[in-house]
Amino acid sequence: ELAKTTATQGDRWREMIGKLRQLYSGQMTYAANWGDDFEKLSFWDDLDFIGLNCYYPLSDKTAPSDAELRAGVSNIAARVATIQKKYGKPVLITEIGFTSTPSPWQQPHESARRKPVDLDAQARSYRAVFETMQHADWLRGIYWWKWPSYLEYGGNRDNDFTPNNKPAEDVVRQWYQRDSW
Repeated sequence: ELAKTTATQGDRWREMIGKLRQLYSGQMTYAANWGDDFEKLSFWDDLDFIGLNCYYPLSDKTAPSDAELRAGVSNIAARVATIQKKYGKPVLITEIGFTSTPSPWQQPHESARRKPVDLDAQARSYRAVFETMQHADWLRGIYWWKWPSYLEYGGNRDNDFTPNNKPAEDVVRQWYQRDSW
């Protein structure tokens, strides 16, 4: 989420990555924001994974069908696949999430302040991502925002990003229990 520096100082980032590689033997990625930060980043080839904070809209409709939500995810996957093919690196979705509010797919990054709770809309968004991205052979993982470290967080009156104690948590559990994930 350092778009101003990645856009103008790619060489300095490459230099820093090189220095880090001398100190650290593990794998590295950078979590780029959706849009230009992700699509125009110049140093993906110096990293082990392409990292995306994925808050592209899934649909501009207030009440899209599930098929339309999946089509929105497919469009995003095509954009990501273009970058993945260019650099030949696997992809980590380093952050993605949806609020528990009406139409969270329109502006997924938007705050939930003063919006009513809509648990089903959040669960539908999660399901659309899983149903579509299960076919992306370049995808190595998804980090869902905002997963708490304390189990009481969230619940059926919470309109924020967490899927904790909500139907979206059940969607995550069902998909991660499958052999393909």
